[in-house]
Amino acid sequence: MTELDQTTGVLTTQKLQSMLESGRNPAISDRRGLATSFNEAGEKISLHGIEAWFKHTDSNYRTPKDSLHPDLKSYAIPRRRWRVILDLFQIPMLKIGLPDDEFKEWCFSKPDKAALRHERLLESRGESIGESRLITDRPSIAVLPFVNTGGDVRIDSLVDGLAEDIIQQLARMPEMYVIPRSTIQGYREQTLTSERVAEELRVRYMLEGRVRRSGEALRIVVEMIDTLSGSIVWSQHFDEAGADIFKIQDNISLQICAYIEPILRLHSIRGYRNSEPKAWQLWQHGWHDMYISSPLAAPFDSIAMFQKSVTDDPEYALAHVGIATGLAVGMLWGGIGPEALPEAKHHAEIAFKLLPESPAVLFGVAMITFLAPAPMTVPLEYLEHAVKLEPSNVVYQSSLGYLEAMTGSAEKGLDRCRFAIDISPKDAKEPFICYMLSNAMISNGHYKDAISTMARSRMFSTVDWVWVMTGFAHFMLGDEQSAKESLREAIKVGKRSFSFYSYSIKQRLWPQVNEADKDSYLALFPQMGIN
Repeated sequence: MTELDQTTGVLTTQKLQSMLESGRNPAISDRRGLATSFNEAGEKISLHGIEAWFKHTDSNYRTPKDSLHPDLKSYAIPRRRWRVILDLFQIPMLKIGLPDDEFKEWCFSKPDKAALRHERLLESRGESIGESRLITDRPSIAVLPFVNTGGDVRIDSLVDGLAEDIIQQLARMPEMYVIPRSTIQGYREQTLTSERVAEELRVRYMLEGRVRRSGEALRIVVEMIDTLSGSIVWSQHFDEAGADIFKIQDNISLQICAYIEPILRLHSIRGYRNSEPKAWQLWQHGWHDMYISSPLAAPFDSIAMFQKSVTDDPEYALAHVGIATGLAVGMLWGGIGPEALPEAKHHAEIAFKLLPESPAVLFGVAMITFLAPAPMTVPLEYLEHAVKLEPSNVVYQSSLGYLEAMTGSAEKGLDRCRFAIDISPKDAKEPFICYMLSNAMISNGHYKDAISTMARSRMFSTVDWVWVMTGFAHFMLGDEQSAKESLREAIKVGKRSFSFYSYSIKQRLWPQVNEADKDSYLALFPQMGIN
């Protein structure tokens, strides 16, 4: 254990100072106020007694006290005082498990009310830090330093960089709890088992990796372990060749995150530790279902979960953006009418105020601005920011590719949609991604590919647009009969007007396609009863 980690599991003066400065209890802002609150709680202590905690010598014996932090004067507070202090500031005992610097960051962050309620529930049952086992009820993961199994020093930087990049990318997801790199580095030179490390860090998942070089070829083997069962929930090997170590590092770390992100979500949905799911669990479940079952005309089940999540925690940004996104999906695909737009905007605005740098929030705002309808460049900017923050998310990548294709960059958009499938080829969100990919193919004139790709979405779908777009691809191939059959299917699942389809096809879709071809296709709509 490094010197920096010596404050882990100890209530120190640095932690107490963070409590005072953060305003967690507005009535206590300094040491005098703390002494007063102690005495009001029936625990006798003087201001001098509290001041002594912060001094580098023991006031009774004049002996020096060792600082627990190499750069700061941070001393241990007598354990018998811990419970009073934590009760005064409404902080769960579990948080003492954090080092001083991470505790300060948590103290000044917006309180996670659902997590606090869960941690207090554990304490009310008499469960100690060790007995509670996990540091949080949210998905928690530790990415251990990767191992260079071949001993080739030429790839040491790649081995170090892979774990660091994965930590950085996973940490961008606000619903995940990722052990920071500074903590993980303390295990680099130790020969502890993964079980021991998991026990110390109290995480649900561990990610381990091995890298070996043979000539110019590299093999990276990665495993994710469920620490509760000890089972391997995912493993994958990646083979790379080439001299550009940094390019390989970026490519592999992106693929690993794209693989494990949906697995983490799915395991968390299935593994409720309590009978009553918390706000973040409801959001996870709703978000997962909205894209696993996609495209659906209206994701009412997901919206209901988001609404329950907001009821559980009215200031939970992800639940608000879930409602906004669910309503936007329904409006785009015909299951919900445009009258829902004000409600969707309302929830998107709340989410953006609460969590403006969340990729999920940026994605939701992009969908609302796309519906407004704002110029296409507005949602494009939000999606570009979301992808920059979380490049391994295939939903954000494919949606950005779709918008790029619809704003004149057809080839760039098609490449991005293909990239979304490449980095996570078995992702359960494939129907949604294929929907985006097939539209980018139409923009590039790849009509046969668009039909076959849309078919992978179509079998899950009751969305009129799936059929309208498939029909257009058939029409551009000269197969008018198949185009009409597709429009018949569109009528079965959608009841939208000719003016709606005309505006969307002519103003919002496939700018590279000749306007005369669009007009000729639209001429089929009245023939099929769409007026």
